[in-house]
Amino acid sequence: MNDQVNMDELARKVAQAQHHADLNYHNSLSAELEDANKKEIDLQRSLDENVSECRRLNEIIKRAQTAIDSRQRQAGFDRASLKSLRRHIATMKDEIDRANGELQ
Repeated sequence: MNDQVNMDELARKVAQAQHHADLNYHNSLSAELEDANKKEIDLQRSLDENVSECRRLNEIIKRAQTAIDSRQRQAGFDRASLKSLRRHIATMKDEIDRANGELQ
């Protein structure tokens, strides 16, 4: 009978240890999931900020192109300078669009 009591006590301790191990594993997974969710939120926020910055830069480029067109009509820019400036703005716009595409 004493052996049976010892076996029952041992089985209870094993079950208790298994329960604690399961709780620790669950808590560990929960913490990892929470960390992953926080990182995902931070990445999404950063992505949103970068996309917003690309949009803002595109608006600046559009205004610059409009200003160039207006000045050309008003003052008659020499074509070489105007062409060079337009090429530079187009390159900036392409770089912003490419960065925006990589972010999305």
